[in-house]
Amino acid sequence: MSLPLAQRIEALLFTRDEPLSEKTLADALAADLSVIRGVLEALESRYSDSAMELKLVKGGWRLQLREAYFPDAAALAEVQPVRYSRAFWETLAYIAYHQPVTRAEIDAVRGVTTSSGVYRQLFDAQWVHVVGQKEVPGRPDLLATTTQFLQDFSLQSADDLPQPTE
Repeated sequence: MSLPLAQRIEALLFTRDEPLSEKTLADALAADLSVIRGVLEALESRYSDSAMELKLVKGGWRLQLREAYFPDAAALAEVQPVRYSRAFWETLAYIAYHQPVTRAEIDAVRGVTTSSGVYRQLFDAQWVHVVGQKEVPGRPDLLATTTQFLQDFSLQSADDLPQPTE
């Protein structure tokens, strides 16, 4: 008995923590890439009135809870979500919107020296990584956001970040 392709795709997406590309799905299910695309579009439409959504993010497609339902899901969570400082969010935002940047550039904009603990949290969350060194004396590290950052914030690229207000 052959199971419907849409349900097989749902099963794969439901059981994975990371997004799955169309090619990965096609290879895993021995299906044509154009057929996979069509089924994903149909599934995306089917989930339009659901608490879940099928979302295209950096790295592929994933099933995820719609943002409006986060408070309900958090009410049952045993572990409290991590709380980050204002310095953490300011630093991450500057990196995301101006990448690649150095720590000195971030400190100049923030007007204070950012603690190494903030950077440690950014690296531990796997939202920031070193992409090279700036060609100036001292060759400071250049920081940029990661694919994990894009996935965790449901983005396909940094271009999808909301436009900052003045």
